[in-house]
Amino acid sequence: MFGRLRPNSDWVQYSGVIVDVRLGLENSTTGATASGRMTSTFRALAEIALATVTPGAASYGDRQRQDRVIEALRWVTETYYDVPGDIYTGTGEKYGDWFDWEIGSAHQITMMLAFMRDPIADVDPDLTLYCVDVMHSHLTFEPKFHTGANRADMTTNYFVQGALVGDDDAIEEGISQHLTVMADIDPVSPVDGITDGFYEDGSFLHHDNVAYNGSYGKNLLTRVVNAIKILHGTGYIPEGLMTGTVHGWLLNSFAPIMYEGYVLEIVRGRIAARLNNGYLDTIVVIEAMTDMTRYLGADDGDRLRSYIKHVALDTQAQIPLDSLISLPTIATYADLIDDPTIVAENPYLPTGHAAFNIMERNVHVRQAFGFALARSSERISKYETMSGANPRPWFQGEGAYQIYLAGQDHPATYSGEYIHTVDPMKYAGTTTPDEERQTIEELYGQRWYDNPDLGFTSSSPLQNKYFYYPCGVNIHSGSADLDGYATASMEMSSEITWHHKQEGLLPEDVVAYQNPHGRKSWFMFDDEIVTLGAGITDPQGRLLTTSVDSRTSLVDASARYTWANRSGDVGSGATTGDLAWVRWTDPTLDTAVGYVMLNQGDVHLQQVDRTAQAGNPPPTRTISSIFYEHDGKEESRVAYILVPNATEERLASYAHSSIRVLMMNTTNVQAVTHGDVGVTMANFFAAGEAGLVRADGATVVVLNRNPDGLVRLAVSEPTFARERVRLTLALPDLEMISADDAVSIESGSDASTLVIDTKDVSGRVFIIEMTTSAGPVHEVSAAFDHAVATDAIAGPVAARLRTSLRIAERHAEADRNPQAIQALRRFQDQLTAPRPPDTVDPAAKDLLVQKVETAIAQLS
Repeated sequence: MFGRLRPNSDWVQYSGVIVDVRLGLENSTTGATASGRMTSTFRALAEIALATVTPGAASYGDRQRQDRVIEALRWVTETYYDVPGDIYTGTGEKYGDWFDWEIGSAHQITMMLAFMRDPIADVDPDLTLYCVDVMHSHLTFEPKFHTGANRADMTTNYFVQGALVGDDDAIEEGISQHLTVMADIDPVSPVDGITDGFYEDGSFLHHDNVAYNGSYGKNLLTRVVNAIKILHGTGYIPEGLMTGTVHGWLLNSFAPIMYEGYVLEIVRGRIAARLNNGYLDTIVVIEAMTDMTRYLGADDGDRLRSYIKHVALDTQAQIPLDSLISLPTIATYADLIDDPTIVAENPYLPTGHAAFNIMERNVHVRQAFGFALARSSERISKYETMSGANPRPWFQGEGAYQIYLAGQDHPATYSGEYIHTVDPMKYAGTTTPDEERQTIEELYGQRWYDNPDLGFTSSSPLQNKYFYYPCGVNIHSGSADLDGYATASMEMSSEITWHHKQEGLLPEDVVAYQNPHGRKSWFMFDDEIVTLGAGITDPQGRLLTTSVDSRTSLVDASARYTWANRSGDVGSGATTGDLAWVRWTDPTLDTAVGYVMLNQGDVHLQQVDRTAQAGNPPPTRTISSIFYEHDGKEESRVAYILVPNATEERLASYAHSSIRVLMMNTTNVQAVTHGDVGVTMANFFAAGEAGLVRADGATVVVLNRNPDGLVRLAVSEPTFARERVRLTLALPDLEMISADDAVSIESGSDASTLVIDTKDVSGRVFIIEMTTSAGPVHEVSAAFDHAVATDAIAGPVAARLRTSLRIAERHAEADRNPQAIQALRRFQDQLTAPRPPDTVDPAAKDLLVQKVETAIAQLS
């Protein structure tokens, strides 16, 4: 380390103080290289300085080395960093990356000034004030690039610099500016136009439209935790102000996107394509969590300690002590792991659902699996690629999903190993055209489209919009969740790059690709995920592929398919045919995923070995793909169920499943009811009806109707554009128990109508609870409907019972009680005397008989 510092006599000759690092624009191929070398020089000096002030280090207290660092700090600052002008207006002498001038170099200088405050006061007492003045001359708080973690870095530097020179105004200004990164972003009226940061629903966005909890969100978390540590006990901020916010982030934004301690791909942008990334992102989050345990109250702190210990001991995440940075954090973490009173468990999302509608992501967790879904729209980018990272991302946000199986080595199954070995036109959940696509570098000979005369440079807004993280043009992408069950839907579209190229808004040499059209829905229950697609077609008439799943395994793992066709014949291995169900297994990991094919049509099972086009050495995996092929000239539909960990017996049983498609899976409405749990979910792309629910336009609905008459509803508006949603439930005389002020109800004798004010709510999920007030006959009706939905009553008897019950309802509503009692007696007789092939579950019969007797007593 110390050998990197050149002798003073060589600094001018070699344009630098660090061996092999030459400073100045004249010694670099680009301005970005030159500014980066300046920052790396300050970083090297800061590392040397740190070694001289760290107790226990061999060079601790070495004043000779400190004097050399101090002299080098002044020389580099005066010679290269102290330049005038404003890089943003083009009038200044600065060059390269703004980050180096405003944050990167300033951060390293600030650390040196803090590390060696006393030696600097002795050797060069004017140096600290001089350096602070220079750093401030390069700084602007205007929100150009300064959002999220960047703003947190900048403002932390600023208030520490204020402390170094005794400037209370600078301290208070820096803290005030720092607190702006902690406020939830208002998606309708963002302060100063800043949309990067955390949102009320737990989403985190960066670059305005990239779902990024697992990268820049993680970076912001560490920066704010560092500020908490610096400011703790100083009196500059009220106690609990920052810790309460960060604790909310941990619960709502980080714990849900970490399955078995593994940060999910759907929130890592281009970083997800890194090979061998493993659980490195987890380590950063766990270090921040460990720090926070020192500042939270007893209950919150204990839950967080339990979660940390769970990740460290119950998952495959490796958190060695030497992977943590701060010495106090290392001590806290070690004590926590060794404390026998702390129980390792996940108190946050061991099972359940997290719907992130702002960033269009869904995480569905059960004990044996996790399911992660990435959606996109005109609001959220379809993917992120940059600087050659994640070069083939075209469909990663187009309804792509991952199925994580408990106990898996998740980095080996997904992460960069998945992204670089699976055919990018066969990512699980996507529908793609039969065409070859080229990467940015293959198209333009470099990692960006270069046309500076028209505003396309390596980091320009136009580069971002059209190449690095383009959005689509669809507005429908939404979800709703209730009691751990959820549905999501989106409309497929091409990138904005394609549309603007067709409109003549982009240069002739820009290459853009057109995507298929269609509408898709995902319905997430306890043991299965139902997927529907309709209107799947291609504007160019190309052959289309809808990938049900693509799973990776080690080449020698003997992963295999077993299956049954609709005639009941069973088989194994790769095949093509009209299959009823398919089961994939990896015997080396004792894992399996099942697939139930709800619609007829040939299913393709394929297994190939693929080697990544990245890595040293590049990994090779066996890719097991199950997919449909469609003629893009005609509209197609798909309907299938994903069943993680399914046995063959379980898959065969779905021929008699209580999961039913209520609608014919149309382009207007896609809906499913699950009788076992009494839940109906519907996605309306336009006005339509599904079962008990009728909607006046685009709406996402989850309905749970209990036998006791309680009706619970989750509703979300998926376009972010409709000012109100109108739902009509075929349930008369409903009374509101609890709901948001934005919800009103109009109850009638035949149906009840809900009106929800959805103006500027940005996909918010409304939870509504209601109950019937129409008397005892409707309680019988509610219990009967639940019995039919759960297949407790089935066969011709269901129709006979429904007729008698409806007659009883009409008489009761007209105050003709004797006639109502007569109809109820007929209902009771039919219920207790079923005939083959009728099915009447004894428990359901007993409950209904009890409710009928209660109703007759009240009507009498």
